[in-house]
Amino acid sequence: MNLPSDIKISLITSCKNSVEALKISLMSWLHWKEIEEIIIVDWNSDVPIDYLTEYDKRIKVIRVSDEEYFNPFIVTGK
Repeated sequence: MNLPSDIKISLITSCKNSVEALKISLMSWLHWKEIEEIIIVDWNSDVPIDYLTEYDKRIKVIRVSDEEYFNPFIVTGK
């Protein structure tokens, strides 16, 4: 796919206790030079995933601590 050379993409994703699947996606996303940053919201995983920032400077991890539920449906019922 040919994208304009000046395009910049911010990719935002979330994860809870599924780091192995996330790593597979990361390796694919990191091949795209247009992706300027990958923001991962770690929703209180049992093992924090902050170490993923060491793979590439474009990866940023934001940890949500002390939250029981990952699925908003469980909390809101909507």
